[in-house]
Amino acid sequence: MVLAGLALSTACEGRSSKSRPPSYPPMGFDPWARFSTNTNESIFDNAMQSMASNGLLRAGYDRLNLDDAWSLPQRNDTGSMVWDPAKFPSGLPLLARRMKNDGFHPGIYINAGNLSCGGYPGSLDREYLDLNQFVAWGFHYLKVDGCNLPDATVDMYRRVYNQWRWVIEDVMTPRSNETEKQDVNDFWKPDVNDVWKPGTSDYWRPGTNDPKRPAKNDLWRPKPDDDKNNAKIPEHGIVLSNSGPVYFSGKENLTDWYLALDWASRYTQLSRHSADIVTCPGGNGWESIMYNYYQNVRLALFRNRGHINDPDFLIPDHPSLSLEEKKTQFALWCSMSSPLIISADIPALSDEVIGFLTNERFIAVNQHRPETQATLVSHNSTWDILTKTLGSHERLVTILNRGDSVASLNVTWDRLGISWKHTGSGKITSTNLWTGNVTKVWAVYEHELVVKDVPAHGTAVYRVKSASYITPTGLIFNSNSFKCLTDNESDWIRWAECDGSDAQTWVFGRPNGKQSGNIHSMLRPKHCIVDQKGRVSSLLDSCKGEPWTYTSDGLLRSHVPGKCLTEARNGSAITDYCGYFRNDQVLSVPDGVHRSEV
Repeated sequence: MVLAGLALSTACEGRSSKSRPPSYPPMGFDPWARFSTNTNESIFDNAMQSMASNGLLRAGYDRLNLDDAWSLPQRNDTGSMVWDPAKFPSGLPLLARRMKNDGFHPGIYINAGNLSCGGYPGSLDREYLDLNQFVAWGFHYLKVDGCNLPDATVDMYRRVYNQWRWVIEDVMTPRSNETEKQDVNDFWKPDVNDVWKPGTSDYWRPGTNDPKRPAKNDLWRPKPDDDKNNAKIPEHGIVLSNSGPVYFSGKENLTDWYLALDWASRYTQLSRHSADIVTCPGGNGWESIMYNYYQNVRLALFRNRGHINDPDFLIPDHPSLSLEEKKTQFALWCSMSSPLIISADIPALSDEVIGFLTNERFIAVNQHRPETQATLVSHNSTWDILTKTLGSHERLVTILNRGDSVASLNVTWDRLGISWKHTGSGKITSTNLWTGNVTKVWAVYEHELVVKDVPAHGTAVYRVKSASYITPTGLIFNSNSFKCLTDNESDWIRWAECDGSDAQTWVFGRPNGKQSGNIHSMLRPKHCIVDQKGRVSSLLDSCKGEPWTYTSDGLLRSHVPGKCLTEARNGSAITDYCGYFRNDQVLSVPDGVHRSEV
């Protein structure tokens, strides 16, 4: 009973819309993947009524976001956007007021370019006008899409989205007296070319000399304490969801994708980063979910306290999905601390679907430690094992069966970062998040987590607590090629297809200062990897020197100044001069590895 009480308390703290800080993963509803451009007022009224009665609102799903096609195809004579009166006869201000009165937070869609993806008005050069209008209507969540910008370069996207950042800051800054308040038509409406003046180093607003406007180079690579740690959503501020990185994903060369995510993680609170999730009624829902999942697991390095990676909507009523596949998407999104925005016909959702969407144990881990997300411990043709550190002695374990039949799996505690040798006389407690069942084992006698009968395309998810401290353990893989760093008896390290073996499961020693520590595989725990004049090998009794340092640009840096772990073209693990988001150097590492700023 005590364990159950503690779990319920944690879940309630995690899901309460009043106590949950706004920088935590948002939860709510968006109609796009279910209704596309066929949006209307009735969809939101019906969703509000159902969410209030079926437990979704009580569980924390408190955001209602309009998506594309809410407006008329043209602006009015004053240049303002106008809601479509046929779709929203009551008007958006009244709709937003009803949302708030019923306990929800309204959000709205806009496009950063000239036209939205659906051909409706965009906000380029009208950011001040539109934002003031949205705030006046009562909207404080802004999804900014990235279609139809003047050009498709990453620098253009960076400048336009950073422009939104300054507009939001300016509009939401309280004025000290009435003389500072301006009519909306008096606001400077910036042009893209006005944001950065060629031949100068400054971003500026004409007629101002604002010292808070950083220099161009600082915007491109801002100081951590200026941006990354302060990119939080104020209690009554604007949530900025940025879709810019989407337009650089899925390419052979991912450098621009990394660059887009780098500035997005500093300037915005959420980033959509890859393909749109499949829309109803067509398409293959499972393939779409798996694609976005594998994009998201590459991007843990861009996750921080003020920024959330967004793999897109939950689609729990897509006709191509089985119940297990719907549950799996929810489990993975919770494990990765992703936004839980449902895109479905809410009133038609079954009791089974509502049941797993309101599972307090999952919502608690989704809302816990928002600066991290689950990372891969193991990956092969059938199984994925992910972990997320919940505390110094507690870890989330998510096991995905991608196979086409029911299967079982045993996972050693060591592979999960828990040393049974250091548990002393204590027990390891595992809570099954699907059932709530709690199991206790003596680690000195039972060295494995026993997982039975995982359904095809299903998951087993546990919250594991131990007397042993958690050691960062898991895959080191190239975020572009998805090749895994692999140990072998010849001492020379290589990159290879991931196979789930101990040779690819790496253990990071405790960090020393800014360093991430020494690294060894589970295959050979007394052999740590070292940089031997550009070749990387694992040597016996080398675990007391030459530590590696993982930095915020995704590079694993050698003790040799300026050298980073690199995937050579022939598959060898080498060190080479550290580049800037090079495809052969950006790496994903286990959750919990110390990450130093650069």
